[in-house]
Amino acid sequence: MARSGLMATARLARGVRRTALLALALGGAACAPDPAPPPAWPPGALLVGRASALASLAGQLARIEGTPAAREALAWRAADLPDCDVVEAQAPQASLAALREGLRCADPGGPLAAVHRDRGERALAFAWPLGLERLTGSVDVSASGDLELRFEIPGGAFAGPRALLRPGVTQPGPAVLGGADALLHARLRPEGGIDLPALLAQGSQADQLFALRSQLFGAAVLDGTWELALYLPAEGERLPRVALALGIRHRSVAQAAAARFLDEVEAAWPVRRTPFAVGDAPGACLRELRVLPGLAPCYVATERALVVGWSDASVRKALDGSAPALPASGGLVADLAKLPAADARIAAPELPSGAPAWPWRRLVAEPLHAGPSVGLRLALAGKVGA
Repeated sequence: MARSGLMATARLARGVRRTALLALALGGAACAPDPAPPPAWPPGALLVGRASALASLAGQLARIEGTPAAREALAWRAADLPDCDVVEAQAPQASLAALREGLRCADPGGPLAAVHRDRGERALAFAWPLGLERLTGSVDVSASGDLELRFEIPGGAFAGPRALLRPGVTQPGPAVLGGADALLHARLRPEGGIDLPALLAQGSQADQLFALRSQLFGAAVLDGTWELALYLPAEGERLPRVALALGIRHRSVAQAAAARFLDEVEAAWPVRRTPFAVGDAPGACLRELRVLPGLAPCYVATERALVVGWSDASVRKALDGSAPALPASGGLVADLAKLPAADARIAAPELPSGAPAWPWRRLVAEPLHAGPSVGLRLALAGKVGA
């Protein structure tokens, strides 16, 4: 494989790490009680809580060497922290440096009294400005290193393509894809369903390449749920297996729409489909569409979903019947403990080696409620014996 292909493979494999780091960055930026705090909270970026919990959190994040989260954690550990049990900080803008510099011993009856009150028994409480709104949340740190974060995310944070991440009031139902060997597994039923044409600019490259304005992506075919799984590379392989499941209303309608979609692709590009099936689920592959390393996409139509994979091996892995580990309400699970094995299988002389040492073995994110704001719970399980 050429160097460019190896680099693209590595970027794909590191996607799960970036997802986990994004979740941690959101947690580090702001955390608060559920539901959202009353207007009595003062404006700006806020931080209150136990100094020991803050030190523990910084110590854990510092272990993810070579990441922005680790660099920020080291800055907090190097700061001259107040010698008191409970601390607080306030900054007019969204600035971690300003919060760090303004950290002081808490005054429970002072300007941040409402934040201290609403923190309750939680270790830390935060607020973080997002334009004209704020992300708020809280965090707890256990003696074994487990973290639990709760967020209130303003609805305005889900504009554009991020609308696919805004949970609706209806749960997505049980998973379609198997969970064995999954590095990352996510499932959601977004508010308003999946409106891909509305998220793509007409005439854009993505719109032209895959004719995404096809009726395949309309509400008459899709039921509004999506599910994504990124699997450990197979033995001897350097490419993770990736599969996407789009929930469907009627199998026959979805099959017909998928066939018309492939007609559009074949009319626009010099590729031809070949028949493919997993069990009694029929489908097809575009084995000549090699615009990325190892990309030979295949799909099948099951009774509940159109399952699309990076390759035929990806689809077979996703439909192996293994049990998922997703919460009933949907969300995301990342198996951080499997990342070293993934890196070892992807490693090549042409690529830099070494992955961050995660202080947790598992990350679970699940929605708590939907509405004007979205409640989210993020749990990170510490390593056994850590």
